[in-house]
Amino acid sequence: MNRQKLWKQILVFIPALICTGAAGVLGLIFHDYPVLHLSIDFGSLLILAGILLSSRLLIARFRRTARDKAVQLQLDAVKDENKQFLLRLDHELKNPISTIRTDVAHLEQLCSSGFAHEVDFPEDEMQQTMARITSQSARLNQLISDLRKLAEMETYVLDWASVDIHYLLEQVVEAVRENPYGECRQITLSLPGAPWHLPEIRADEDLLYICLRNVLDNALKYTQPGNSIEVRAHENRHSVQIEIADNGIGIPTEELHKVWGKLYRAQNVRAFPGNGLGLSMVQVIVSRLNGNCELRSRDGEGTVLIMNLPCSPED
Repeated sequence: MNRQKLWKQILVFIPALICTGAAGVLGLIFHDYPVLHLSIDFGSLLILAGILLSSRLLIARFRRTARDKAVQLQLDAVKDENKQFLLRLDHELKNPISTIRTDVAHLEQLCSSGFAHEVDFPEDEMQQTMARITSQSARLNQLISDLRKLAEMETYVLDWASVDIHYLLEQVVEAVRENPYGECRQITLSLPGAPWHLPEIRADEDLLYICLRNVLDNALKYTQPGNSIEVRAHENRHSVQIEIADNGIGIPTEELHKVWGKLYRAQNVRAFPGNGLGLSMVQVIVSRLNGNCELRSRDGEGTVLIMNLPCSPED
């Protein structure tokens, strides 16, 4: 491999060497002729042409090398992300499966003991065991369902249309306010009314509704009764910027860049129900709608998610 790389580097300078040699040959051949100055000028042009061609090849090689390195870095990042995802998936599956296996073995022991000694089964103990099995089965089912939804969102055929984001935000906020958790939070919606409403955006309305609802449901989950949730939006040149902010538990700074990862959950939310796929869904949807999103947060103070979505082109 090293020898092959060395030859590639040498080949870059071949045009310059060939042209320089040709210039030298011309000088030797025509040194006794009155066209000496012409041969020297022509030789100089050959040298210059060789140098320029070699420089161009060298620059092209540097660019190709830089591009290959960038691609390799991206591939390594994807591999690392997939590896981390598989590790988290293994953890998410291992716990409920282990619990179910343990409880099933316990039920078998209770049943065999009851039949052997002809005694009544301990009903309370059996109900608790069955409840744990049902709970862990539901957890597994929810995880599989969310993974399927995420996969579908990545390949879902978008139904592009001009969406009245002003009206859509009003719908989403109204639906969240009707949620039992939403009734005890201060949810405010701030939209421009003058000199005009928000411009329409080009998006898939159903997918965008799911995205916004997902973010607001997260805000409900990680805030306490009496906390505030604010939904703000304004026009930003050729896009609409939407902010969903809360003064809930926040995200530790060192984990802020990790929470976009599939199945990743910050340390301070492990006690809350969930599987760490919510923000992954949001990122996939916003990306597919040709937008971008970012997260700002302070541990113990709150979080704001900002998304920018392109406006519909004017007719």
